[in-house]
Amino acid sequence: MTNKNKLQIGVYVAGVDLALGPIMVASVGVDSNFFRRYGMLIKSQDERHITLMQKHLTHLNVNHINPEGLKRMPILDLIPNAVIGSLNTFKDFWMHDIKLQLWNSDKEDCEIRLLQQLPLNLRNLNLGRSINIGINNWQFEINNKSKVIQLAATVANHYLTKELQDIRNVYGDFGTGQVTDQKTMDFLENNKDCPHIRRLV
Repeated sequence: MTNKNKLQIGVYVAGVDLALGPIMVASVGVDSNFFRRYGMLIKSQDERHITLMQKHLTHLNVNHINPEGLKRMPILDLIPNAVIGSLNTFKDFWMHDIKLQLWNSDKEDCEIRLLQQLPLNLRNLNLGRSINIGINNWQFEINNKSKVIQLAATVANHYLTKELQDIRNVYGDFGTGQVTDQKTMDFLENNKDCPHIRRLV
């Protein structure tokens, strides 16, 4: 694949630290001109700006991990599968420049878990244990400074916010959704049958 055809792909996982609602995995693909035209909008949560940006993305995929799935399996087992599933909607995704936001503080653990979820034909290429070593085009980020990850974060948080608002419209205000929020904890205690509550470990 030539550099001219190579995309910048950003992957962001939103909602990992919440006690209810889905986790959103957003993958966005852009060409080299995207940020020159729309770079000033990438952090905006304005519906009009997000609609405009989405129209001009080369590729977009948003993968949901619903609360029911989070009750059955640990988050750290589900996220890598969802990330690869989202990336797999790109043609030959492993050939592009990919930046991924860490979904847990252990970078090596993220790399290993993600590598284990790669399609068999890629794993059989002897890529090595580390994504950074095995696939030179892939890069994990801790501080999310790159524009393409910020763009993916905007998209993921936009869809997560809409999902959480739908829950509020039915069940009322539950605070931030964080386990450190007393209002959220009170909601969990008083609404144990709510299908949007995750398994708390």
